[in-house]
Amino acid sequence: MVFIAMSLCVSCNKDDEEQNGGSNQTLATVTTDEVTEITATTATCGGEVTRENGWAVTERGVCWSTEPNPTPSDSHTIDGDGIGKFISEITGLTPDTKYYLRAYAKNAAGTSFGPEKSFTTESGGGGGGSYAGHEYVDLGLSVKWATCNVGADNLWDYGDHFAWGETTAKSNYDWTTYKWCNGSGNTLTKYNMNSSFGTVDNKARLESADDAAAQNWGDGWRMPTRAEWQELCDNTTIAWTTQNGVYGWLFTGTKPGYTGVSLFLPAAGLRTGESLYYEDLYGDYWSSSRNSSYPYAAYRMRFPSDNQDYGARCNGLAVRPVR
Repeated sequence: MVFIAMSLCVSCNKDDEEQNGGSNQTLATVTTDEVTEITATTATCGGEVTRENGWAVTERGVCWSTEPNPTPSDSHTIDGDGIGKFISEITGLTPDTKYYLRAYAKNAAGTSFGPEKSFTTESGGGGGGSYAGHEYVDLGLSVKWATCNVGADNLWDYGDHFAWGETTAKSNYDWTTYKWCNGSGNTLTKYNMNSSFGTVDNKARLESADDAAAQNWGDGWRMPTRAEWQELCDNTTIAWTTQNGVYGWLFTGTKPGYTGVSLFLPAAGLRTGESLYYEDLYGDYWSSSRNSSYPYAAYRMRFPSDNQDYGARCNGLAVRPVR
């Protein structure tokens, strides 16, 4: 059975797809982009028709298969016609499977192909899976949530604590040790929109180089935004519980198809100075979003409340990655 990724896709005659060996000079020239945004069942690719070579390109897209050298007789997209770049959304893939993909372009001379790429889909799907050595939970939201904190070996471990915008753990969390200031909360050197608090750059969200999840896990992992934390709360039920004797909050999915899928966040507390406070009482987790009114603070999710507040950027909080 041939899976078609877009409603415009049509069945093709195999003879039409063979390159015309007697007139290769008239085939269109097409390139293949790198495959990105790979999940268990989807991916993004595309390509570019750089030359039509005298014959108008009537169809272009990408084709893929579990065997090398796919053609449009296999699963494919149709992404317009003519010369230029195009983007292809690939759907209907099987988890944990290697695929071969290449761009194609059709004109009156036949079908030409760009260089072949290969990629492997993530394992899991539905309720969860793993990516780049880290497990995640799929709650049907805009991002997938990691099952444990940065620095943790198990879902109930606190893991490491990080100052906002720093990527390594340390022993003392205060303004004198904070990377993005000159010793105080009103001498900020980055992520500031108010000259009363230091150097102004108007950056409101952490760059990847300053993101503890991105720098420690890589491969598309990052810290959640303020909006993504809220999305988690709005689409789950939240219950106080324990895992392996550790207190924390269990988030259970409520979206159709994801009910019963759960995510545990231990009450990891926060670090101020050289001390850890509120462990087993509160779960303080950073977002990647700076506070919109007070630049010395960033938004955090503090459970058991499902409302976000903010904390001083120099404090050490847990980090739960998303991708």
